[in-house]
Amino acid sequence: AKIGCDQEGLIASYVTMFTTVTRYYSRVVKAKSSSGGYAEKVPKRKGEYIYGVAPCLASILARRRKIYHILMKKDLNMLEGSLKSMTVDKISAYRKQHDTKVYDVDKEKLERISGKNAHQGIAMDVEPLEFKTVHAEHYEICKDQLDNLPVRLALDDIHDPMNFGAILRCAYYLGVDKIITGRKNCHLSPVVSKASAGVMELIPVYSVPSLSNFLQKSHVHGWDIIGTGDPKIFKHSDKLVYSCADFFLQKPTVLVIGNEGAGLNEGIIRQCTAVLSILPCRGLPSTFDSLNVAVATGVILHSLQANKSRT
Repeated sequence: AKIGCDQEGLIASYVTMFTTVTRYYSRVVKAKSSSGGYAEKVPKRKGEYIYGVAPCLASILARRRKIYHILMKKDLNMLEGSLKSMTVDKISAYRKQHDTKVYDVDKEKLERISGKNAHQGIAMDVEPLEFKTVHAEHYEICKDQLDNLPVRLALDDIHDPMNFGAILRCAYYLGVDKIITGRKNCHLSPVVSKASAGVMELIPVYSVPSLSNFLQKSHVHGWDIIGTGDPKIFKHSDKLVYSCADFFLQKPTVLVIGNEGAGLNEGIIRQCTAVLSILPCRGLPSTFDSLNVAVATGVILHSLQANKSRT
């Protein structure tokens, strides 16, 4: 019985010692910092965390946000891929130039920050991005715009950040002049930045209190206002409805994309001079009659730019 008591006491001592050591090391970042010593504990977030290779690299290159600190998975610099290598190089240069702390962290820390989304081993605590304000000069059409026929994208209450990010990516790739959102649109968030593959970091996105008023003013200054939607919705409307493949740009244009579920609201429709639609290439069941809003935006923008080149 005495031996059993001694063993229980020894086990209790080991448990106490293990708990103490664990608590101590949980307060220390175990991976060595680039300076060769142990990095101090990751500080409290000051702004918001963006994550993923493309958003973080784009943020560093664009220099639109203040970067408070950077978190990197311990083996990120060992991963293959030119984009990841470029990101590591840019982070090293940025750290030296701005004296920004870089912390080596584990996968679990990054998963907590990203909500288990694809962080790719990197996150940055950054100043939030805000929407830009539309000013009077933004309505004007200059001579170059008359020659080049720019396309602007107006978003009428896009709620899903994944859709918003994908739309930004399409718009940037397909040469959109400016992107304008209504007040009910989702915000410029880390999820949007990730879904846009970092495009949100590169281009300004504008917001207006009333998208209907913005479209009205744009029309007065010579912009063509083109809506989008299902032809069946406009069957009894006085709006001209075209297949996007058959529509040719004649003047600087604002393309208006509606909400994921409801489409364009009545006030917006009244501002449109015509409506574009994507016609299916096969018969569709009643349970499936449309494309995802980001996919549809990409198809229509590409069609407009291609048709513009033939005018």
